[in-house]
Amino acid sequence: PAGTGKTHLSVALLVENILSTPTYDRLNVDFISMINLLARIKDTFSKNSKEPEKDVVEYYCNIQNLYIDDIGVEQATDWALACVYRIIDHRWGNELRTVFTSNFTLDELAKKMDVRISSRIRGMCNSIKLGGKDRRHK
Repeated sequence: PAGTGKTHLSVALLVENILSTPTYDRLNVDFISMINLLARIKDTFSKNSKEPEKDVVEYYCNIQNLYIDDIGVEQATDWALACVYRIIDHRWGNELRTVFTSNFTLDELAKKMDVRISSRIRGMCNSIKLGGKDRRHK
C-alpha cells in the first residue's frame, strides 16, 4: 500500500550502494520515478531539446545502478509501455542492478502493463512486500 516505506527502503539501498562503491564509480547511480523517467524521454520531443531521445533512453538502459520508483503509476500507453519494455529488457539482458518500487504486485503489473515487463522484473529482482498503514497519515 501507499506510505508503507517502499521509497524509503529503496533510498536506503541506494545510499548503501553509493557508500560501498569506489568513489570513481559513484556517479553511475540514479534514482527516478517512472513518471519522471518517461517525462524526461518525452521532453526530448521538443524542438528546443538539446538531448536526443536515443541518448536519454540509452542512459537509463546502461547506467550501472538504477532505482525506479512507483512503476505502474504511469499511463499505460503504447508509447510508454514500449519505452518501459526497452529499458527493462536491456537491463535484464545485461544483468544491470535495478531496484523497483510499486504499489502493485507483479501479477497486477502484468495486467496493467504487460506480462513481458513483469516477467523480466520477476526474473531480475527479489520481491519484498511491505505492509502496514500509510505512515503519511498520522
